[in-house]
Amino acid sequence: MNLESQNKKSKKRWPILRIINIVFVVGLGVFLVYYLLNQIDIEDIKSAFINIYTPSLIIGLILIFSIDFLEPIGQKF
Repeated sequence: MNLESQNKKSKKRWPILRIINIVFVVGLGVFLVYYLLNQIDIEDIKSAFINIYTPSLIIGLILIFSIDFLEPIGQKF
């Protein structure tokens, strides 16, 4: 029974991971095309990463780590 529930969980995660992968690859492709066509300066890229809104970044990282930490605990019950 436990193996069946793990298979169901992995089947639910698979489309989500594929969507994230596709969005990342397409975004990177669009960025590269834009970079090659407009010759973006490296300083623009640096400033884009440096000027990330830090509270949302911190909240996102906390959510990622808390989900990774709490998921094994939830599987025990």
